[in-house]
Amino acid sequence: MVYLLQFMVNVTLFLDFSFVGLKKLQQPDGSFMATLHGTEADVRFIYCVCAIAHILDLWHCIDIDRTVQYLLRCRTYEGGFGLRPGCETQGGATYCAVAALTMMKRLHTAMTPYERETLLAWCLRREQDGYEGRTDKDPDTCYCFWIGASIAMLTDDFSDDVDSPSENLLHLTEQRRARSFILDECQNPRYGGFAKFPDSLPDILHSYYSLCWLAMAGDLKRPLNVVLGISQEKWRQYYHTRHPLVANGEKREATSQEDRR
Repeated sequence: MVYLLQFMVNVTLFLDFSFVGLKKLQQPDGSFMATLHGTEADVRFIYCVCAIAHILDLWHCIDIDRTVQYLLRCRTYEGGFGLRPGCETQGGATYCAVAALTMMKRLHTAMTPYERETLLAWCLRREQDGYEGRTDKDPDTCYCFWIGASIAMLTDDFSDDVDSPSENLLHLTEQRRARSFILDECQNPRYGGFAKFPDSLPDILHSYYSLCWLAMAGDLKRPLNVVLGISQEKWRQYYHTRHPLVANGEKREATSQEDRR
């Protein structure tokens, strides 16, 4: 019992710290810094904050309207997103922005249908043998995930709350090309793992995101939660623990905070 009480105290202190910390990290323009001591602020840290809020249900710590407006200012003439307003469109930044908007439930309200179509078109044009992260750059295995996951989230009825949608827009891509790029060109037959480029040494990051794309494409047994980059099964287990009424098959009462307009 003593250990349980101590655990509850620790959890309470952690959530209190998270509440204060996240609020202080947000800047007047809606972006977030990485630390309280002052660092660069861009869409990467917005994604990190939204992931924390999504997992721990701390949306009350964020001024969502300001965050959304900052993300929209990061859109470029090409249709995707840059790291900051005025930066060129980049695959990782686009993923962070699309995933953040998805977690805030704003992807289909903050962006017009035309804006989502141009975003999808930019993502689809990044497909080469694998996917390039920027216009006219070499394909890179990690961008198979960054761009592929962005395409998946642009599905009209996409939601990661409990179950992945039965279909996503990846059917618009030539998956065999990315599959061959990852498995035939970037997988290391001697050491195992996957490299960034063909004829390069494998590393943990690119091995992980190569597996993420293969899971998204249905080549692995466990489906992927593309918003968080984790097993959908593990997210479902956690979600049911956090929301027991969903696990019991009952419909939870929606709140204005959870709807997030």
